[in-house]
Order: sequence, then C-alpha cells, then structure tokens
Amino acid sequence: MTYQFVPYACDSTWMITSTREIDKEKVKIYPNPTNEMVHIDGINTDVEYQLYSLSSQIIKQGTTTNKAIDLENAGFFILKVKVDGKWIIKSVVKIE
Repeated sequence: MTYQFVPYACDSTWMITSTREIDKEKVKIYPNPTNEMVHIDGINTDVEYQLYSLSSQIIKQGTTTNKAIDLENAGFFILKVKVDGKWIIKSVVKIE
C-alpha cells in the first residue's frame, strides 16, 4: 500500500476554540409526576418553554419563573424547554 501526499493551497485558517454542547441528561424536571408545579434543574437562568398536550396542542407557553412552571390541569404533557438556543423535550405528568 502506498500513499501520496498532495499539497493543497489554503488561504485561511480555521480554529475551533470551544464548543458548548447541551447535556440533555443534566437538565432535570422534578418532581415528576407532580401535583402542582415542576422545577427545572441544570439551567442557570429562567428559560423559554412550551407545554403540549398529547394531541400536539400548545397548552401553555412563556418563560419560567424561578426555574419553575405551574401546571394548572392534570394530565400527561410534553414539555419543551429552550436552553442555549436548543430545545430539550421531556414528558411531564400532573396528578390531582
């Protein structure tokens, strides 16, 4: 097996100094199931959220207050939380 090096002219240099990857496992929704509100752990500030029913209807949306979301009605929901510009999706259950 032989290899041949072919020089390639490049007029710019690219360097990645850092990347920020969201660790979805570090973002925790608790308590789940809940009977009142859920808290979000693993974030530094309040974040944008969307709460969906199982039929894909938006039930509630906005910005968290003290990294928590008050769930008004009982049911099974899909919660989307926007962290660093990316959506993290979790399921949430509210019981009465």
